[in-house]
Amino acid sequence: MAAIDLQYPHIILSQMSDDNSYANALTKIHMFQPVEILIPDTMGKDQKDPNSLYTAIKTHFPTVEITEISRIHWKAVTGLERIQTHCTNEFSSIELIVKPKYYALSAVCTLFKYIESIQHVVYTQNSVRFEYQAAQNAMMIDLESAQNLELVTSYGNKYNFCLLGALDRCSTPAGRRLLRASILQPSCDLSAIQKRQDCVSELVSNKSLYAIIHPAIRRLYGVHRLLNFATQHPHADTIERAERSLNYALLLKHTLSVIPELKAALKTAVSPFFKQVADHLMNKDFEFMREKISEFIHPEAQSVKGYTSSNYNRCFAIKVGISDSLDVARRAYCELIDDMEKMVEDIGKRHNLGLTFANSSTLGYHIEMKLPRNYKFELERLPQELIEAHIKGGTVYMTTQELFVKNQHCKDACVEIHLMSNTVMGHMFEAIKGRMGCLFQFNDDVAEMDVILSLATISSISDYVRPTFGASLEVRDGKHPVMDILGTESPTPNDTVASTAYNFHTITGPNMGGKTIYLKQIVLLHIMAQIGCFVPATKAQFRITDHIFCRLGARDDIEFNASTFMLEIKEAQYILQSLTPNSLVILDELCRSTTVEEGASIAWAISKKLLLSKAFTFSATHFEYLLKLADLYPNATNHHFEAIPNGIDRPEEARLVYTHKVKRGVQKIQNYGLVLARATGLPEDVLADAH
Repeated sequence: MAAIDLQYPHIILSQMSDDNSYANALTKIHMFQPVEILIPDTMGKDQKDPNSLYTAIKTHFPTVEITEISRIHWKAVTGLERIQTHCTNEFSSIELIVKPKYYALSAVCTLFKYIESIQHVVYTQNSVRFEYQAAQNAMMIDLESAQNLELVTSYGNKYNFCLLGALDRCSTPAGRRLLRASILQPSCDLSAIQKRQDCVSELVSNKSLYAIIHPAIRRLYGVHRLLNFATQHPHADTIERAERSLNYALLLKHTLSVIPELKAALKTAVSPFFKQVADHLMNKDFEFMREKISEFIHPEAQSVKGYTSSNYNRCFAIKVGISDSLDVARRAYCELIDDMEKMVEDIGKRHNLGLTFANSSTLGYHIEMKLPRNYKFELERLPQELIEAHIKGGTVYMTTQELFVKNQHCKDACVEIHLMSNTVMGHMFEAIKGRMGCLFQFNDDVAEMDVILSLATISSISDYVRPTFGASLEVRDGKHPVMDILGTESPTPNDTVASTAYNFHTITGPNMGGKTIYLKQIVLLHIMAQIGCFVPATKAQFRITDHIFCRLGARDDIEFNASTFMLEIKEAQYILQSLTPNSLVILDELCRSTTVEEGASIAWAISKKLLLSKAFTFSATHFEYLLKLADLYPNATNHHFEAIPNGIDRPEEARLVYTHKVKRGVQKIQNYGLVLARATGLPEDVLADAH
């Protein structure tokens, strides 16, 4: 597998083995958020096979375009040559890692061929970062589990009501992408987790350091765009390339001006990662580029938003005196604008109208006149020399014949200035292009610091604690993090305990008691801990988990005629096949989609298999038969969600009071299903028959 975002010259390679569930491949694809997937044309022949990888991709990513590429373009030798040609010197050691990865290299070959031939994007030599991502030292969360847990998207109306939405306080797109990737594939490397935890702890305890670093990172919002320094678009028109080059130069100038500020902020930091970033910022290439840019670019030129401001800054980016022809063109451009502005002023005085001279990307230079609120203005009242008049949003937009001609002259002059400026800028880029490889590491550092700042913002909440790691799981007064951060009410805190001696936990209780929320809470707290974030609890210790399995919800697959029960069994089979000693398994009403007798029997057999492993398993069920597991196996325990019956002896007034608290043991409540049915407004005659 090889993946690239065309906005950044950063190619990620991976190669993995998989079973017929394709869980590893689908999970990796989900992390990339692709808009298009390239496959060999031989794979496309399996479109009607329900067990093929093609079908799995099409089912799980229905909106993603799938493009078939002839098998002759998948060449490992050519892929390796591409890496040798295009890889930046800073990351050239990747060649040793990927040399034996035949399939990954074949994907690289196809990727380059496609983006050059179809997307018309060309990368120059030594300009692309290649990264090989292995599966080691990362938690595996399959695609189904990630969706059931609502890690990065939500099922409900609130799209951001998910773990990513709760934790995301990032200021940069690169930071947001890294946070998303961290949530979908948390680290299993204890030293890496603690390294990030140290940074988060320092920012939580040292508010002044947070207050200094955060504004600097916010000012680096566009740093990811700097990685495009060697991307060429041969089919783009000349003026578009000139604008892109000038925008890039101004963004580079802005970024380099922030580095001294960030360097000074990190001087007082004590965490190893912050010190490491400070060392990276000492790279002399940054200072060399800053000095070279100061020779060419005006000190007041800035990278700004807005058509008029950005256009002005591009036109006057190059210092006066570097190019005589450019200086002459800019003077003529200024005189043209002054003439148009005086013309509009004279028209306003002559007709006693409040006219203003304006500029926009759609109309160019034109005339505007603000209208009073709710004022009905008739365009026929305008003088005849004002043409192309129209009203939009309480403003009259118009021009004159002479202004229209001058505006066209102004556009031509602006194009000429851009082209001449780009020629000068080419000399500057030629001087610094050999020093720009440091921007890749700088982008990575900014993304990581942005994630740390985001996690520190969340970890600063008063009842959040830094988790520790050991051989057991012990969370005291833990709360569902998404509900705690984004919900309108604080969720009920509950304890969660698991160890090698007690690794299988059966949870019962009436519907709406909170079982499913609790199961999700266990997993979400695990993920938060392993990405380096504090968790909502009074005490928290976790076991490093390398694989999370979640069997939540019930659904049918109409396309392949798979019933809910069949999908349940397939998921259970995948869990049993892929189980590891450090897995965390979450089961919500396993085998409820068939008869009680057979469902309970199959659930018993699966549960028995799980409790004989070292994995931590939490299983919510309504099958009372499964409670007997605790009588036969010493490592199995029973828990229930407490509900207080009220008026059970009077069916017409019966109701349940939920405490949403997990208690040890079993609680038997008679006819709680009928009590809930009455609360929904089911007809009395139906309820009477049911009783």
